[in-house]
Amino acid sequence: MNRYQFEDSISDYLENKLNLSQRKEFEAFLEENHDASELVNSIRINLEIMNKIPPIQVNKGFNERLLVSVKKKEGGSNESVKSKGLILGFKPIQLTVLTGLIFMSFFTSFEIFNYFDDGGKTNLNFSNPLETRDKSDENKLKEKAVNQIVEKNDSTSSKNLNNQNIDYSKNIKFVKD
Repeated sequence: MNRYQFEDSISDYLENKLNLSQRKEFEAFLEENHDASELVNSIRINLEIMNKIPPIQVNKGFNERLLVSVKKKEGGSNESVKSKGLILGFKPIQLTVLTGLIFMSFFTSFEIFNYFDDGGKTNLNFSNPLETRDKSDENKLKEKAVNQIVEKNDSTSSKNLNNQNIDYSKNIKFVKD
């Protein structure tokens, strides 16, 4: 006898429904396995305790009333769920709030995606907020500075061509350590 056969025949053993050969095989398994005998004893004790519990008495007509209410529920009339005043299964206030949330999320998504048009370039200006110059003003200033440097270099190169002998001795200063 294996463990599964043993567990299946416990209730038959306790109720004395096993034939002689099955009973001898069951008792042999009990002698070999100490855990199995403990299991049978615990089930026996639980059955004795349950047999001592007095039966519960119900009111007269309880079964008939129970059957009538079950038949009403099976007939499809579910009175506990009231569907009056619901729109798509929501109360009007719930539907209003849900619609508002959906609209806000759609509007927010639309606005976010509008910032990121032009192939991933943002239209957001993350430059210094204290700086009020345009990029065009900045480009104009850079061009003006470049032109001034070019003009200065042109003027110094023309002077150098005119004066080949420049005295740099006046520009040299000695520093004491």
